[in-house]
Amino acid sequence: MGDPVIPVRDNEIPAEITAPLDGSSIWMKITAVMMIIQGALTCLTIIGILFAWVPILMGVILWQAANAGMEAHQKLNAAALIRSLDKLKVYFIINGILSIIGFAGMLIFIAVILIGLLAGDSGFGRYN
Repeated sequence: MGDPVIPVRDNEIPAEITAPLDGSSIWMKITAVMMIIQGALTCLTIIGILFAWVPILMGVILWQAANAGMEAHQKLNAAALIRSLDKLKVYFIINGILSIIGFAGMLIFIAVILIGLLAGDSGFGRYN
């Protein structure tokens, strides 16, 4: 009824455990390249230079996770599997933080727009 226990001997793991990482490594690399390109294009703007390092960093981390996942599957190496999962953890933490910041910014933007609409409707700024 619980999950099956798969024994690990001499830092070697069964291929079934690493197969999902190896299978998704091409998509991780495609996403990583797209994020790096996005960061490079963001660098072309004056304000973007301040924030362009974030997608570039996320792309590099995702690329490293894909490489470690492929290595884990090819060599059946537990250390490479752990390295890949650690990189994915960092990627998703950064992605989560950026999502929270984006959502909070959206709420603030909506509040400012609503306050502006209400203030505009109440007669502020009208000359009589």
